[in-house]
Amino acid sequence: MNNSCIYCGATPQDKELSKSDIIPDALTNTKILNPNVCKIDHNSKFSDMFEYKIIEGLAFITNELDIKSSKSDKYHPFQQTIIVDGTEYKARISSDYELFKGNKFLKSLDNTSKLGPIDKVQKIPNIKYTEVNVNELEIEKRININIDLFFCNEMYRLIAKIAFEWFCLMNEINQKKECFSKIIQFIETGNDNGFVTIVNDKKVHSLFNNESPFEFGSHTILSYIAKDGSVNVLVSLFGISIYNVKLLSQKNSECKNIASLSSLTINSKHYQFRESDIAQLENKFRNSFNYIKLRYISIASPKNVKDTSLIYQQTYLLNYSVFQNIHCIDTPTDDCIDILSKKIENLLQTSSLTIRGLKRFINDNQLDKRTIELNPNGTDKKSIFLFYILMIIGKSSAKITSSHAFYKLMNTMFEENLVITDEYTENIKKELFTEKATDFISKGAKIILEIS
Repeated sequence: MNNSCIYCGATPQDKELSKSDIIPDALTNTKILNPNVCKIDHNSKFSDMFEYKIIEGLAFITNELDIKSSKSDKYHPFQQTIIVDGTEYKARISSDYELFKGNKFLKSLDNTSKLGPIDKVQKIPNIKYTEVNVNELEIEKRININIDLFFCNEMYRLIAKIAFEWFCLMNEINQKKECFSKIIQFIETGNDNGFVTIVNDKKVHSLFNNESPFEFGSHTILSYIAKDGSVNVLVSLFGISIYNVKLLSQKNSECKNIASLSSLTINSKHYQFRESDIAQLENKFRNSFNYIKLRYISIASPKNVKDTSLIYQQTYLLNYSVFQNIHCIDTPTDDCIDILSKKIENLLQTSSLTIRGLKRFINDNQLDKRTIELNPNGTDKKSIFLFYILMIIGKSSAKITSSHAFYKLMNTMFEENLVITDEYTENIKKELFTEKATDFISKGAKIILEIS
């Protein structure tokens, strides 16, 4: 039988089918596609109905994690308050390059001044201006985070869409099935949410809190059978907010692969496994090892050392009872909001060391094309840290010509995810403002740009 849209049942003869980004393209560096969604009514319209609001609201996170849509060469901008020498300005930007090297004029909140590139200012007739060096000014950036976004109807519809399309993909469901009619109705209309709840379980939040194997900033989706027999999908978004989606009240013939998991990282990696049930997964996992029996112990070694899904299988098996007894709530509590706020704060203070992120920083600041001047009054902790990384690379005696060599050097010097505190920033600033530091930064920038 031919494939048809999993939402409305339209065949390719009725409507054009398209490949739907299960997680919106602008929220992930790793594509995961469902090929059975009609292009207009159940792909493009979902973007307008609820996806764009979430993409817009989470732009501060995707920028921090260096995530951008494959359909654009720009990162999604977001509203920021820029404080320059004590004066507040509003700006909708995605990078410092737009702020100081682009064509934007910023108007102060009190309407007493404007800030813009000097070559543009000089072309304005009859205007008084003062030329300033931004490297000598104290600059601070602030963002307003709308926590309510994580608990709005549009977010719940997006989470339901992710869970439904992913479950269909993992279970080879290529047509509309009547058993999913109620959750389809919720995704389409946003009415009567009886499916998406908020995970308010410390054990689950701890599991997805950048702990192995779930990498910093990754998305994770997994399915399981709850104690009441219902079929559920757990969705962890960036490891920050976690939701449970009750797809079906009980397992049926459409559920071929219940014990399934996908994890999508910010480094464009995709780990997954799928098995019919927990017993089958446990059996497969056990048979994935060779066992050597010694006198008192047995040693297990993987038969396929390249099987990257084994650590995920093990984590899933060890925590299956946790998933089955998960504590969820319909509306956010103070404790739930506190957990979410702390996770966001940690993400914004954590620098994930990636070549992609460094290249963006170099290009945004044109470090390979200009004389580098460091601002002693700068307060942007992430920028200070990235300058420091480039200085270390420039000073290193190691030959860094590949991503492997880069990550090897980083692993010897830093923890996998380093929290950039105020104290740490002040300490590295002492090293940055020394003789020849900017020469090493320039050298480090060139080394990074040459890595393919």
